[in-house]
Amino acid sequence: MIKDNTLTIVIPIKNPPCIDKFREFATVYLNQELCLTDARKLGITLVKTPFLLNLDCDVKIPEGYIELALELLKDNVGAVSIFYNNINHCQGALEFGISLWQTDILKKLYDFSFTCVCNGNIIKIGEGVYSRLQAGWCECNYMWRKLKDDGYKLETLNLRAIHLREMD
Repeated sequence: MIKDNTLTIVIPIKNPPCIDKFREFATVYLNQELCLTDARKLGITLVKTPFLLNLDCDVKIPEGYIELALELLKDNVGAVSIFYNNINHCQGALEFGISLWQTDILKKLYDFSFTCVCNGNIIKIGEGVYSRLQAGWCECNYMWRKLKDDGYKLETLNLRAIHLREMD
């Protein structure tokens, strides 16, 4: 069991409206023109803490999520994710952009890129296994399948995140 609960938060951001605020709170802030998945990959490679919160910049996480997720990340649990308040937002899939991971597991597994998208709306997520979603690609399902195929568990909590579009 990991005793150190040190956590790094990786938030890929494209054209943030309040860029100075992000710099003010960041321990490491990189300003590079990268696609979302390449920005995520770069952030993941820089993490040195045992736990990593992969967080999209347009998400508000519920109070207590981090503490409860850290408690679950033991034994063979590789990641903990939650749904949005409006689960239809991403067709009911658990969110990769609201997931807390054991860092070494995410570093080993994360290889998603837009180059793995075939025909604009299908991605291969395993030998003979494909995912088809209206959004055209699904990083979430891809990563959950990789986690499972590598022998780790994905857990969830009875909490809901809020996508900022829901707040309008």
